Parts: sequence; structure tokens; C-alpha cells
Amino acid sequence: MRAFLATLLLIAISTGPAAATTTPSARPVTADTLWQARLMVGEVGIGLGHVPRVTGLRFNFRDRTLQRVNGANVTMWLAWDDPQGTVNGLALGMPLTSTARIRGIGTGLGGVFGRRSVSGVAVAPLAVGSGGQTRGIMIGGLGVGGGDSARGVLVGGAGAGAGGNVDGLLVGGLGAGSGGRLRGLGAGGLGFGAGDGVAGIAVGGLGAGTGGSLWGLGAGGLGFGAGDGIAGIAVGGLGAGTGGSMHGLMVGGLGAGAGGQVRGILAGGLAAGAGGTITGVVLSSGAVGAGGAIRGMGLAGVAAGARRAEGVLAAGGAVGARHTRGLLWGGLAAGGETIDGLVVSSAYNRLTDDGRLRGLALSTVNDFRGRQEGLAIGLINYARSLYGVQLGLINIAQNNRAPFRVLPLVNANFSRHN
Repeated sequence: MRAFLATLLLIAISTGPAAATTTPSARPVTADTLWQARLMVGEVGIGLGHVPRVTGLRFNFRDRTLQRVNGANVTMWLAWDDPQGTVNGLALGMPLTSTARIRGIGTGLGGVFGRRSVSGVAVAPLAVGSGGQTRGIMIGGLGVGGGDSARGVLVGGAGAGAGGNVDGLLVGGLGAGSGGRLRGLGAGGLGFGAGDGVAGIAVGGLGAGTGGSLWGLGAGGLGFGAGDGIAGIAVGGLGAGTGGSMHGLMVGGLGAGAGGQVRGILAGGLAAGAGGTITGVVLSSGAVGAGGAIRGMGLAGVAAGARRAEGVLAAGGAVGARHTRGLLWGGLAAGGETIDGLVVSSAYNRLTDDGRLRGLALSTVNDFRGRQEGLAIGLINYARSLYGVQLGLINIAQNNRAPFRVLPLVNANFSRHN
């Protein structure tokens, strides 16, 4: 047996050139021109140095011209030039290792890098990275990054990111981000961002946002924003907003807003509003507003306004809508162009010129410069055209004939043609 092993070693061990040529730069760098030693049968066994193909165990200080390792590849430093070759199994850095592709486990005392892809599990105290895709679990003490898409888990002590889409978990101690779309969970201690939308959960200690749409939950300690729209829940300590539409719940400590339509609940500490129509509930201790309609309930501590109100629109100060169907309530004043329903304020109700009220009005002064159809109750009631009843100290109906145009206590007109 000993004789057999000795013969095998003599046959299997080979080395590179015994001496350097006088003009080494004239020779191309190939596996044959670099130092190597083999304890192998064919490609199976142990390779030392620049052995291009090994099935088994391979050791090298710094790789060059690597083609493939099936088993374990152990290096001391990053590869020369662009990392080459594929490791199927274990890529171990003492402290660093890099190849073109890692399929299996990548680890080391320092960092692990796959120029084209890393698939499997990669863990390093400093960093794990790929110039292309990452697939699996990637954990770096300081950071984790991929130049292209990522699928699985990416966790970096300081930061984690991918240049393309991310499907899975993306977490960075300080920050995390995706140049493309995130489907899963993304979180950054200070901030998180996704360039092309989030489907899942996006959280940032200070801020979080996406240039695309959010489908799911987005939260930022100071603020959250989505460029194209939100379907789900968005929360910002100071503010939350989207340039598109919002379907779900949006809450901002100071303000919340959407550039498009809103369906759901919109709440802002000082202000809340939408450029389009709000269907649902909009709340603020300051002001609420909509460039379109508020259909449902709008409540504000100071002021509320919309092009159209259908339901309840109320404010502690002033409230107004060009067209109202439902309740218009202002702590001090309320008004609009057409009101079908109930308008209430403590001081002043107003209809614009050629406006119309159909319903009930309650205030100190009811100033209807259009047509009142219904009942008005106040100290002073004025209607340019009355079809209904006024109850108050002074009641003025411009379409009544003298001496019934100005009357105390009660005035009325039931002629539709006036």
C-alpha cells in the first residue's frame, strides 16, 4: 500500500516552470505559466496554487485563471484583475475571497465577493457583495450589496442594497435600498428607499420611500413618501404623502396628502388633503381639503374645503364647498354655491351669487345671495330669492313684494316662479 501511495504522489504532484524566463512579460498569463501543485487523480483531489479545475479541495493565495472548483476553494486575498471561475461548494476567505460565481457557501474572516453572482449562503464580518445577482442568504457585518437583482435575505450591519429588484428581506443597520422594486420587507435604521415600487413592508428609522407605488405598509420616523401611489398603510412621524392616488390609510404627524384620488382614511396633524377626490374619511386638527370631492366625512379643527362635499364636511373655524350634498358645519362660518341638505355655523352662512340652498340653514346671519328653498333660522336672514320660510329677528326676501320684503320674526314665499 505504501508503495502504491508513493507512486501515486509522484504521478499526481506537478509544479509550474522551475525557473522564470528572462522576459516574463512576453508570455501570456495562463494556468500553465503560474505556480501550481497537485495531489490529484485527474481533476479530483487537492490542488495548490493556480490549478484551474479541482473537484475536492483547492488552496491559493490569490486566484488567477480559475475555471471551476467543486468542493472548497480557500484563498488569502481577492483575485487578480476580474474574478474568474465558479465555486460550487465552499468559498473561504482567509481573510478575503472572490470569484465570478459562488454557488453554495461563501464566508471568510473579511469579505466575500462574486463578480457575477452569489447563490446560497454568504456570511462575512466585513462585507458580502456581488456585481450581479444574489440568491439566498447574504449577511455582512458592515454591508451587503448586489449590482443586479436579489432574491432571499440581505442583511448588512451598516447598509444593504441591490441595484435591481429585491424579492425577500433587505435590512441595513443605517440604510437599505433597492434600485428597482422590492417585494418583501425592507428596513433601514436611518432610511430605506426603493426606486421602482414596494410590494410588502418598507420601514426607515428617519425616512422611507419609493419612487414608484407602495402596495402594503410604509413607515418612516420622520416621513414616508411614494411617487406613484399607495395601496395599503403609510405612516410618517412628520408627514406622509404620494404623488399619485391612495387607497387605504395614510397618517402624518404634521401632514398627509395625495396628488390624486383617495379611498380610505387620510389624517394629518396640521393638514390633510388630496388633489383629487377623497372617498372615505379625512381628518386634521388644522385644515383638510380636496381639489375634487370629499365623499364621506371631512373633519378639521380650523378649516375645511372641497370642490364638492357629499356627506359631512365640518371645521371648527370655516368650512366651504362649491357644491354640497349632506351636512356643511362651520364653527364660525360656512358657505358654498349649491347646498342640498343642512348648513350650520355660529356666526355666518353664505351662498354665492346665483347659488341655491335646498334644506335647512342655522346661523346668526344667513346671507343667501341666490335662492333659498327650505328653512333658514337666524337673527338675520337674507335671501335674494326665497321659496320657503325664514325665522329670525330680521327676515329679508328680495323676491317678496312690499311690505312683505322685510319682516320681523317670520317671512315666507311659496311661489316657485319668484
